[in-house]
Amino acid sequence: MSGRGKGKGMRWSGQGGAKRHLVRIRGPDEAFRSKFKKGAIKRLARRAGVERVGGVVYESVREVMKKFMRKVIRDAIVYAHYANRKTITLIDVLHALKRQSQTLYGFQ
Repeated sequence: MSGRGKGKGMRWSGQGGAKRHLVRIRGPDEAFRSKFKKGAIKRLARRAGVERVGGVVYESVREVMKKFMRKVIRDAIVYAHYANRKTITLIDVLHALKRQSQTLYGFQ
């Protein structure tokens, strides 16, 4: 077999199989909204001692979380770039949090 056909590809040839489903590309805002759902925000509020959460709170909490995450990720990227790496590690995130006076304990 030459492996040049349009089928599923040869076995173990490194070619991908037939694509069965289309992947929907989301924008950054929609992807962020799908990650921080109402239930997750309610759980965070319960842990902080809040009994009831109003409906208008969810979007504002998402905005605050997005700003916080962008700052942390931007600083972590700087640390990874300085270390000549393309992958952000746990240490990069811990240093980025420490830089913003948000020390996270329990990780080394």
